Order: sequence, then structure tokens, then C-alpha cells
Amino acid sequence: MIASACDSSNDTVQPLSKKDAGSSGATDDGGKTDGAVVNTNTVCYRLGGFNKVQAIAGAVLKAVSADCRIGAYFTGLALTEQTHFTDCFSRQIGELTGCDGVTYAGSKDSLQIACRTLGDAHKAVDPQITDADFDAFVADVVSVMRQQGMSTADLTATLPKLNATRGDVSQTNDTTLAQSTCDAGGGDGGDASQDGGADTGSDTGVADADADDAG
Repeated sequence: MIASACDSSNDTVQPLSKKDAGSSGATDDGGKTDGAVVNTNTVCYRLGGFNKVQAIAGAVLKAVSADCRIGAYFTGLALTEQTHFTDCFSRQIGELTGCDGVTYAGSKDSLQIACRTLGDAHKAVDPQITDADFDAFVADVVSVMRQQGMSTADLTATLPKLNATRGDVSQTNDTTLAQSTCDAGGGDGGDASQDGGADTGSDTGVADADADDAG
């Protein structure tokens, strides 16, 4: 479903052409156009370009859906809502990692549904997203990024930028999980151990997950 910058059987990031890395000239849906000089000194370029960012967004959706701590927020999403999540989250990550021509504000998903501000996207989520929910999402994102080849240094540079979204995403500073099914044997609880030294308790944000109520 999501195009990857490396073969699915090998997570090693391959040398990237400037065309694949993205280019300047953002479109109305936050995408990119070809034909311009690419900045090779970005996290996005080192990671493998916007295609790799899209692959990360798809992997994050799978990870959070399987996480018994927060999976209930995601497992009920319709296919169009899953597309909305991955498209909008990839634009958020793409912008924050410096993918040329990729922006979040004012962008749309591939179905032409607007990616709303994170505050608008999450204010109507029920039950409310807690700080503990936010932290669980952080751990899953970090794990996926490392699995997809992001270095510790680039994680350290990227995650603090996402931390600023906590106030827009988390609706309460409650330290309990709002919809955890872990006691019922659901999911695997995610993987918070592979954070490469990054502060996963305060270093990221949950993207626009719901096309009706959150995007």
C-alpha cells in the first residue's frame, strides 16, 4: 500500500537519488514536484526520502493498531480513515524531517480530505486522549523509526519537534491509559525499549487519525 525506498526484505537504507528524495515546490496536497535541487543535508534525505516517510507512516498505523495500550483508537478506522491517517501523518513527519516540498498545514490526503490542525483533529476524540496514551504512541513511533533505519542522532533531532504537539493532541494530563485492553490480553503493549536514548515520554505527537472527527 505504501511505497518504500528500500526492498521490503532488507531494511538497509540505500543511496538515494535526488529525484527520489523529494524536491521543492509543494503541491496543494502537501506533496512534492520534480525538477528542483534537493537539500541532501536533511533527516529525510538520509532516511531515504518521502517514499520512506510514507512507509514509516504505514508501519506506525500497524504498530499502534496492534498495541493493546492504544489500539482501540485505531482498530475501528475504516479504510478511508486509515488512508487519511497515513497520508496526513506522512506529511507531518515529512515536513519535520525536512523532505523538500512537503508541508502539513493546508495539505490534503490522497482522497482530497483536508489534514486539519492537530488541535481540531483531536478535540472531539472520545474517550479523551491522555498523556499516557500520547506516551504510548511515542514509543511505537520511535520503535518503527528505528526499525526503518533512522539513526539515533536523527531521532534525537526529529522527536523534539513533534513534542510541541502534545498540547494539541493530549486532552488531559491523566497518566492512565484511556482504552487499554492489555489486561484482557489484547496486543503486545508496543515496544518502548528501542528509543535509542531519545526521551520517548515527551518527544512526539499523535497525527490526524480520523477523517470524520479528526481530520
